[in-house]
Amino acid sequence: MEKHRMNTRGNGYPEGVCQDGECASSTSVLWSKRLELGIERLDQEHRELVAGFSGLLLMLKQRASGEVVRQRFQHCFDLLLEHLRYEEELMVRYHYPRYNQHIMATSDLVKSVFEIGRRLDGQRSSGQLQGRIELAIQEGLFRHIDQVDRPLADYLRLRGMV
Repeated sequence: MEKHRMNTRGNGYPEGVCQDGECASSTSVLWSKRLELGIERLDQEHRELVAGFSGLLLMLKQRASGEVVRQRFQHCFDLLLEHLRYEEELMVRYHYPRYNQHIMATSDLVKSVFEIGRRLDGQRSSGQLQGRIELAIQEGLFRHIDQVDRPLADYLRLRGMV
C-alpha cells in the first residue's frame, strides 16, 4: 500500500489538521494528541483522515461547487477504505482476537460515511449537512479511533508486532 504524502504547516501535522484548538476558527473538528495510538502509520493515516474531512467541512462552509465537494468526499472515502484495509491486514497477519468485533464496528463507520456521501449527492451545502459531517467525524471516526483502534494498537504494541 502506498503512503500518502501530505503538505505540512510546519507543526508536523498535515495541512488542514487542527491540533488542540490551534485553528478552531476554520472548523470545529480538531485533532488531539489523545487520539494518537503510538503506531506511526496508523496515527499518520488518522491525521490524514481528519485533515480530509476537515477540508470537506471547510469547502461546505465556503459553499464550494458540488463537483469539488463530491471529489473531496470521494478522496476522503478512498483514504478511509485504504486505511481500513491496512487495519484488516494487520489483524489477519497477527491473529487479532477481536477481529470480528473490529470488523463490525468498521462496517458501521463505513455505512455512516457512505450515508454522508449519499446526502452530499442529494443536497446543496447546508448547516444541517455540515452538522451531520461534524458529528460523523467526532462521534464516528474519533470514537472508532479511541474505542476500536486503540485496543488493536495496544495488542500489536504489547506483543512487539509493530
